[in-house]
Amino acid sequence: MGSTASVTTAGCLGLFSSNPVPESDGTDDRYTTVEKTNTFGFGGTQTPFPPVQGIYRGSGSGILVIAYFDYSHEASLQWWREEYPELTDLVDEGRLRLTLHMFPKPVDQWSVMLPSALFEVRSRSSREAAWTFHERLVSADEYSMDLLEQLASDVGVPSDAITEAAETRRRRNQAFSDKAMGEDSGVESLPAFRWGMERIDGTSAEDIRKFVEEQLD
Repeated sequence: MGSTASVTTAGCLGLFSSNPVPESDGTDDRYTTVEKTNTFGFGGTQTPFPPVQGIYRGSGSGILVIAYFDYSHEASLQWWREEYPELTDLVDEGRLRLTLHMFPKPVDQWSVMLPSALFEVRSRSSREAAWTFHERLVSADEYSMDLLEQLASDVGVPSDAITEAAETRRRRNQAFSDKAMGEDSGVESLPAFRWGMERIDGTSAEDIRKFVEEQLD
């Protein structure tokens, strides 16, 4: 059913390569202000910071589909830019709820920095603000701290808090918690989609639409 995107680790469409550095596996103190943890809580991050509730678009009784992706992964970005717009009618009609789960490969430093920024926006504001922040990230030509400051300001969240969260990878445990859940459901390549722990075959908008319609029949 449909095509499955291949994994690429060349990174970022060639656009986000300003001094990229290898990302930590989540246990390197250089990348976080949070004490190291050996386990991850799927319901939230095991850190001294408030837990982050789900970031999703859609409401009602729609089918809740988990989208696993990486902000520095070319195929993930391409999906959000080209396939997701073909599904917004299902979201607007309350038939599909799409929730964001991070799956840092890692590709470069943004793979954990940007999820930390996103989770910080969610903890300080609404789900809608976090989703807007996400949509503007995936449409950006390149990433920078100036961009994060602007996007944070646009959604009414203190810019300094968001850039600090990104720089310190403050909420990286949440990102690796998402990844651990994905790995438990068999995620290997990105983007990947799950209904709970059940694999959804294919990655195109057509594949996702067919799955949602089958569940609603």
